Amino acid sequence: MSLKIIDPTLRPSQNYGGSVEVYSVEKEGQLYILKWAKKGNKNDKFSRYGENAIRREARLLERAAGVHGITHLVENYGSVGDYVAIRKEHFPGASLGMLKQIGRKIEDKGLMKKLCRTVEDLHSLGIVDLEIAPRNVVIHPFQEDLRLIEIASGKVRENMSENNFNKYRNQDWKDLENLETDCFF
Repeated sequence: MSLKIIDPTLRPSQNYGGSVEVYSVEKEGQLYILKWAKKGNKNDKFSRYGENAIRREARLLERAAGVHGITHLVENYGSVGDYVAIRKEHFPGASLGMLKQIGRKIEDKGLMKKLCRTVEDLHSLGIVDLEIAPRNVVIHPFQEDLRLIEIASGKVRENMSENNFNKYRNQDWKDLENLETDCFF
């Protein structure tokens, strides 16, 4: 698939792969993340997984536009031909998962506090089930900041019972505790 169908001004840099297509792209000298999926057959739920994931992430990112500590939506392309796509901020650095693989842990507990504040802010907006994992948290090369780069699996309060919302919220906090144990001194 040519990225030119989605946005002719984008220049591909790197394909990250995954359940949807994820590319690092350049536009006007700035790096971004482009996520896209082919539209599925409306009668086949499985073939629509990628499309639904892109649409869900766009809605979540629009809702969380004011939250510091995530990569924000830059452009929701919506439907473009046979595809759906979004463009997000690119945050430079390495995932905590990559750092963990090479045996590096983060010494700055202030960064963990920032991540906790991000999760609190998302929860206050009714967004839970954040898939908080080392692969989804990127730390700046100089360890001055970090971002939760993936909230596509998130769920919103309006679509669930209070009991389920609390279950997901509690799991997010457990995931944060595990992240702190695994990736921070």
